[in-house]
Amino acid sequence: MKIVNLNSKIRRAFLWLVLLVLYLIPLKTKEYILSIFISSLIYTGVAVAWDIIGLSGKTSFGHAAFFGIGAYTSMILSANGVNLLLALIVGGLVSAFFALIVGIPFLRLRGPYFAIGTLGLANIVYILTLVLNKWTRGAAGFALPKSVFISRGFFFYYTLILTIVILVTLIHYWICHTKLGIALKAIHDDEDAASSVGVNTIFYELGAFGISAFLTGILGAFYALYLTYISPSNVFSSSISIGAVAMAVFGGVGTTIGPLIGGMFLSLLSEILRNYVSSNFSLLLYGIAIVGTMLFLPGGLISITFGRTSKRKNQ
Repeated sequence: MKIVNLNSKIRRAFLWLVLLVLYLIPLKTKEYILSIFISSLIYTGVAVAWDIIGLSGKTSFGHAAFFGIGAYTSMILSANGVNLLLALIVGGLVSAFFALIVGIPFLRLRGPYFAIGTLGLANIVYILTLVLNKWTRGAAGFALPKSVFISRGFFFYYTLILTIVILVTLIHYWICHTKLGIALKAIHDDEDAASSVGVNTIFYELGAFGISAFLTGILGAFYALYLTYISPSNVFSSSISIGAVAMAVFGGVGTTIGPLIGGMFLSLLSEILRNYVSSNFSLLLYGIAIVGTMLFLPGGLISITFGRTSKRKNQ
């Protein structure tokens, strides 16, 4: 018992040390490198948020829709004088509301049908953004007016996105240890069996879908306010949805640490390739990560440390 308690204290101390180092990074880091970290943290957060619906075994290729909705909502609000924090929260709420509406019919789809349906959903929202140019400004993109723009600096944005990602991770961890998480894992193992013993599968999946969309919307809102300019092609990009899937699969779907590790590794590598080689390498990287992991390491990176049995356990 003493050994277990000691190991627990060591892990806790190590975690606090890591967090301290992460928050101190801006003090000794150039702005250009810091911008890479900020972008990496955004996509890592999306991967962790995506995995909340992934707990049920559902594979969504439409999270770019929630990311983009959050981004456009926050930009419209900020352009009208709404403060940053409120714009972030409302961006998440609008994304969650949209997810709850479309989730009722979509979550009745199973397997590849759900995946294909969500992929189509992202494309529909993308087209609507182009059509509703009175509010979204269409293909030209939406730039935050200089009259409302407030320059806050890289230190502020890094600290804020790091805090958001930590909160997203804690929410994921909390869900895994609640009735919702248990129900989602039961649905993942056997949806029909879970339903037969009284689990309201649609109710729990809808809840997870809404929470996942809410967090993704907040990350999209942050992305927009950080860059101060967005366009349909970058916030509804398929690389956002596919990247979230790749990062979660690479790290270990159904765990808290897995998507976090996979997200940081792949997103940093993707950002480095985008900045120093070509932006076209991102989708190639994600494709290799998904196929390679499924063929050679089905449990993801997390299985190397915790064993293959950790695939369906929260670490």
